[in-house]
Amino acid sequence: MSSTSNSIIITDLIPYTTYTYIVQALVMHTLKNGNVQDLWGSKSLARSFTTLQAKPSPPRNLRVNKKDLTPVSATVDWQAPVSPNGLNTYVINYRVGPCTFVIFPAYVSQKETNFSLSHTLSGLQPFTSYTVWVQAINREGSSNLTSEPSNVEAFQTLTDAPSQPQHLQYVNTQSTSVRL
Repeated sequence: MSSTSNSIIITDLIPYTTYTYIVQALVMHTLKNGNVQDLWGSKSLARSFTTLQAKPSPPRNLRVNKKDLTPVSATVDWQAPVSPNGLNTYVINYRVGPCTFVIFPAYVSQKETNFSLSHTLSGLQPFTSYTVWVQAINREGSSNLTSEPSNVEAFQTLTDAPSQPQHLQYVNTQSTSVRL
């Protein structure tokens, strides 16, 4: 930095991170004998700043908890993103099968769960295939969807016992048989 500069740009900082800095001036004085003498000024008071948020990275290692799977519900677990960047909400998206366009989002905020990194999807249909994925959200937006297998999980709900037969009728009663 030249003797007239009073600012510097520091790059490659991490989003949503607090940094502390101290500034100290240095004068390098060349002596008559050719040696250089460093003259340090007083240090400034320590100051702190926090970089702005960026979108969080995707949650990791999504899985459907097989021991909690039922005909009408499934519990999904995941790990926090590598770069949460001020994360405050997760959205759990799921859809029937791998290709349908109807997506059912379920929002899980930090206040509701204290980030337990688990959510139970309920109201599902028995013996039905679903695809689920989780996104991390902060005020800058949501994590990008990736095609990594750890971020998308397919599962099938369990089969359920058949429901009680309804509207039973009999016809063609014979001496040794009947049609129901």
